[in-house]
Amino acid sequence: MARRAIRLLLPLLLVLPHAAFADEVPARTRRLVALGRLWGQVRIFHPWLAYRDLDWDGAVLAAIPRVAAARGAAELAAAARDLVAPLGDPLTRLAPARTPGAPSATDPQPHFRADGDVLVVSLTNHADLLQALMTQRDPGALVAAIGKHARVVFDLRERVLAPQSGMASAYVDWIGLRMLPARVALPVDRVREHHGFPSPASSGGYSTGFRVSTPPALAPLAPRPDARFAFVVEGHQPLPALALGLEHAGLAAIVVEGSARNLDTSATTLVDLGEGVRVEYRLGELVYPDGGAGPRVTREVTPRAGKDVAMEAALRWLRGKDRDKGARKAPAPLPMPTRPLDEPAAGGPAYPDLPHRIFAAFRLWSVLHYFFPYHRYTDRAWDDALARHLPAFEAARDAREYAAAVARMAAELDDGHVGVAGPGWRELVGGAAPPLSARMIDGRAVVVTVEPAAAAAGVRVGDVIERIDGEPLAARMARLRPLLGASTPDARALRILRNALLGPEGQGSLTLSDGKASREVRLARAPLKYPVWRDGEVVRLLPGNVGYVDLDRLEAAAVPAALQRLKATRAIVFDMRGYPHQTAWALAPLLARKPGAPAAQFLQPLVHPHQGATTWTGFLQTIPPGPPSPVYTGKTVMLVDERTQSQAEHTGLFLEAAAGTVFVGSPSSGANGDVTSVSLPGGLSVSFTGQEVKFVDGRQLQRRGIQPQVPVRPTLAGVRAGKDEVLARALEYLDKGK
Repeated sequence: MARRAIRLLLPLLLVLPHAAFADEVPARTRRLVALGRLWGQVRIFHPWLAYRDLDWDGAVLAAIPRVAAARGAAELAAAARDLVAPLGDPLTRLAPARTPGAPSATDPQPHFRADGDVLVVSLTNHADLLQALMTQRDPGALVAAIGKHARVVFDLRERVLAPQSGMASAYVDWIGLRMLPARVALPVDRVREHHGFPSPASSGGYSTGFRVSTPPALAPLAPRPDARFAFVVEGHQPLPALALGLEHAGLAAIVVEGSARNLDTSATTLVDLGEGVRVEYRLGELVYPDGGAGPRVTREVTPRAGKDVAMEAALRWLRGKDRDKGARKAPAPLPMPTRPLDEPAAGGPAYPDLPHRIFAAFRLWSVLHYFFPYHRYTDRAWDDALARHLPAFEAARDAREYAAAVARMAAELDDGHVGVAGPGWRELVGGAAPPLSARMIDGRAVVVTVEPAAAAAGVRVGDVIERIDGEPLAARMARLRPLLGASTPDARALRILRNALLGPEGQGSLTLSDGKASREVRLARAPLKYPVWRDGEVVRLLPGNVGYVDLDRLEAAAVPAALQRLKATRAIVFDMRGYPHQTAWALAPLLARKPGAPAAQFLQPLVHPHQGATTWTGFLQTIPPGPPSPVYTGKTVMLVDERTQSQAEHTGLFLEAAAGTVFVGSPSSGANGDVTSVSLPGGLSVSFTGQEVKFVDGRQLQRRGIQPQVPVRPTLAGVRAGKDEVLARALEYLDKGK
């Protein structure tokens, strides 16, 4: 059934990326990369791992040193065989080396013969089936034979194989359609389906579960109420879907020659580990229309020399001499998912051993390969990232170097939501900050806010940072640059600067310049917290009857009161140079010129094995319901810059859709879409954007950000003079309209 058809498609989709690996990549690395791909595919797609207590991670950890050290195909094959054995799944196995055959004069060709009242159709020469189906050899005689018989045995035992598959099923369907007693519902595969990557830290409503398609049905060309069927197969073979549907309806027997343990018709696919070693793994579980699982075998017989025991059993069943008595019991439904997709990763200490570090690379690459929504916008192709970065994971000598390897790999996503957390990262970068904040202005690191402790030490707004803990700032930022990605150059510069200021708790030093002289100040670092960029009233009235709202500090519950206070103003400036408090959902409905207007497009990764890659499910987000007419109808502008990220950018989408808000400032961060994260050995986790968000008209937001209609940037001179040049430009725009 579908199993063989899927085999034709998925290997191309899942294995072709290996062609991207350069020839100079060592064979050992190529094998490990292939093992990493296999781990990810099985972990994400194999249905049993959703609800059975199977230690697939442990199996891969045990296989890593064996695969790395394998000397030739035999040792690699042995490692692969032992890798999948703990799953106990006959469909997840080392793929047998089965060479396609070629038809010859002595090979049994597709043919039919009468055995008394039973028509026996031999489809054992699979190398000849395509031609037989295309030409319908002796179609008139076969149709006549079908008309004379109400019982048919299909002998599907492979004698000559073919590189193409599915031909036997097509032949069975061609005959079956001319004999079916009635419509026959066919079983389908239940497969895992992931809407985004759910983790304890995710905020996007991501979920994982199963998909079961509506069972198809075959309708007879001319119903034959008395028709009955039997199918003779070997234990390793898949079955035609029609055979399963007929057996389920009580109209057919399935006779297996040999052990039926491997008889399962669910879809599978292959992963090439190199050197001719391939692993086949299960993609689905067979489900019948009544919800029960399959497959179901009528008879299991042992071959005997000189006697076709399987054929005899099939003929006896068809002639009513060996039928099951009583109604068949439907099996229990298959279990639903009980295990999370992002299980806490094992690994113990902050510096994991070598297999766990390699496993961390596998896990990070695989999750981001399938679930990161913005690969098409990155500067470097993610497909070969595992091959590029795996040596650094292996070479890491301590927790700091391990965390750095993780960070370098994740930074290639060019995503402002990517962040590494955990003990190794804190040891590498530090988790404490001085009592001030800084931004890159006119190409220099400028202090823009000062807390009382920093002011007491002599730090002033407008100071330029030259050294941190004695290290030149330029060198410190250059050292951090490979570890910290972001979506835009401005956002990356801010992020690198903020991390450059970090260090261990306790005293640190800054060398500052006021433009005339340099000086060193000593400051105590405290645990990191989100900066407060402004002070003063959150909601206030500016000259010229213009309102001002600091969305970096305004709470959602205070939105109605803020608009009431500013209801009589001619315009409002919404300052979104920071991060909001869920205010967009409260604010936009009160500004909406058209209630329920669309505000943003969402595309969520839909990971499903029969597509072989990530596809998408989308929806249009609208402004929440509000009053029939807007509470405020004046002009609105929103101040933005590289600090405007994620929910802050989404606030801009809502305000633009609700009130045609104009943006003033510099491009926003360009990183929107609810965050999720993947856990790694050593207590590390990596956050990343979980779904794509676009402007309501389809414009790209990721890596571009909100592009202001009124561009303006602060200057060092303006900061030192205490001027907010961006706010001043917004007021000028409101006065002059340009």
